[in-house]
Order: sequence, then C-alpha cells, then structure tokens
Amino acid sequence: MIGWAIATAAAAGLASTAHCAVMCGPLAAFAGRDARGAAQYHGARLAGYATVGAIAGATGGLVSDAAPGRWTAAALSWSLALALGLAAWSLWTSGREPRPRLVKLGARRRPWTERLFARLPKHPGVVGALTALLPCGALYTGLLIATGSGGALGGALSMTVFAATSALGLGAFSIAAVHLRRRRPAWLGRAFAVALALGAVVLVVRPIDALRAPDASPSCHAE
Repeated sequence: MIGWAIATAAAAGLASTAHCAVMCGPLAAFAGRDARGAAQYHGARLAGYATVGAIAGATGGLVSDAAPGRWTAAALSWSLALALGLAAWSLWTSGREPRPRLVKLGARRRPWTERLFARLPKHPGVVGALTALLPCGALYTGLLIATGSGGALGGALSMTVFAATSALGLGAFSIAAVHLRRRRPAWLGRAFAVALALGAVVLVVRPIDALRAPDASPSCHAE
C-alpha cells in the first residue's frame, strides 16, 4: 500500500508542478533570496509536508484532522500575502530617487511598512514550513493520497514525494528570481515586484471560497 501511495503522490506532484509554480512561485522566490535561503525554504517545505502527511496517514479517513482550521489557514495566508505585498512595495520603490529633506531631526525613524514587515514571517525555513498549512486543493489532494497510505510512515513518505515532485516549478521560479536579482536592471526589478504583488493577491483570494463554503474544495485547484 505504501508503494502505491508513493507512486500516486509522485504522479500527483508532477501534475501539480505548473499549478504550484504559479500559485507559490512568488512566495518561494521571496523566501529563497539566495542559494542558502532556497535550500532552507525547500527543506522546511519538505519537512512540513511530511509532518501533515504523517498526521493524515495516522488518522486514516479523518483528513480534516490533518488540516488547519479555516480561519487559521486564512490568517496564515493573509499574513504571508502582507509580507509579499510589503516586499513588492519595497522593491518597486527602491529605484526611486530619495526625497530631499530640509531639516534633519536626529536619527531617522523607520517607516511603518518596515516596522510591520519586521514582524511578519520571512525566514526561509519558517515560510517553507508554513506552506504546508495553506489552503490549497493540490495540497489536499496529496493529503487524500497520504490518508490511504495505511499509516503515519506511508503518509509522511507519500507527502514528501509529492512535495519534492511538485517543487520542480518552484525551483525554476526561485532560480530565475535569483538570476534576475544578480543582473539588477531596473525594469527586471520592477517586473519581480509585480510578480510578488500578484503572489500576494493569490494568497489573499485563495482562502475566501473556503470561508464562504466550508465544505467546498479550495478554489485554487479543486479536483
């Protein structure tokens, strides 16, 4: 049964590659700002998926026990959306000329956006682990496979394989983002800011349908 679950999870992960790249690519690029950050993000993502997979496998048919509450998942999604939005704003405005100040009054107070951004989850490992709790139909498909794996070990292995195969698109997005940051042309920076902003919009919209209709599948990838 474990072998069947792993093979099915691999196929489901490959089928979700493009979906994951579009939905979570900006989030992966935001978290993995360099090679080390990308490794931390994807490693924590694998660990998070394995953990929820083990819970799903251990609880059998009670998949809902492995998923966070609707409002908890929504709050998490919106907090990550806020982090992406602030990062996009910072990147978009970084190329502007600073406004001249007539009088300097001591030490400069950090803008409220910077102070708020400092309180949001942005460590690559933290963001990667939290993606296992986001409301997403592709993720729930993997959890259904883990549920039928026959136990915690099968659930953890199947979700690890699902996370690894579905991460192909995320990895490509992250590599492209790192390459763009190194080149640093102004228009590419603006384009990356737009990508982050679109990712923030996705994270804002994603949980809304689940909150309106608790029994419905998430709209981002309903099976």
